[in-house]
Amino acid sequence: VEFAAAGLKDEAPQVWRRLGQEAMLLGDVEDAIWYFRRAVELDGRIPAVWQMLGRCFEEIQDEPRARDCYHLASRLLTRGSSAGWDPEALSLLWDFPEPHEA
Repeated sequence: VEFAAAGLKDEAPQVWRRLGQEAMLLGDVEDAIWYFRRAVELDGRIPAVWQMLGRCFEEIQDEPRARDCYHLASRLLTRGSSAGWDPEALSLLWDFPEPHEA
């Protein structure tokens, strides 16, 4: 992904969130998971990203991971961004491949 040309920084979670949303719109759920995973690696305190991850996991019928993502999103929404964040939650996401090259 060429961030410099677009004036974007690859360490900005909102960039990865947007890429995940675009991948979802194109029906590429596995790439969307990878992009959302990168967003939460950078900042795991964004409930909407966890919600989108849950949706992706539902799409691939991985109910346990979907439920965990929704639970994390709910905790973040109800307790505040710092109180609900658990870095261990990233372990839910590690076994997904890199996005496909265009």
